[in-house]
Amino acid sequence: MEVKNIDAVVAIILNDENEVLLQKKDLRYKWFPGEWCMFGGGIRENEEPEEALKRELIEEIRYEPKELELFKRDIYHNRIGEDVRQGNWHIYKSRFEGDVSELRLGEGIGFAFFSSSELDSVKINYNDLRILREFYGIDVRNHE
Repeated sequence: MEVKNIDAVVAIILNDENEVLLQKKDLRYKWFPGEWCMFGGGIRENEEPEEALKRELIEEIRYEPKELELFKRDIYHNRIGEDVRQGNWHIYKSRFEGDVSELRLGEGIGFAFFSSSELDSVKINYNDLRILREFYGIDVRNHE
């Protein structure tokens, strides 16, 4: 079994209707193919979490948020077959400012905004869904 410890960052990006922006992973992507996920990625050596998230957002959707606010720190653990990826997770929230037509997808096959009531109607990565339910105050016990 190969275990990789990778600290990571993700963003809960909200529009004026309090909908969250999610990315759909490519079907060929090893981790969560075809699933919806929050934007983010790994933190590089000697990189601060907020700096890493800004870099990831520019790479993934050509977007630089004006403000980021730490929502929480957590841990994540992903396993696919013999491959394990785990680490500390820095989860930020931000208000989307701008025009969605200006976003340019650099990774994945699509993006969309989802309301809290839509979260269970699409296939969202289990780690992200857990955090989004907490963020929106959705009782997790009623959704397992």
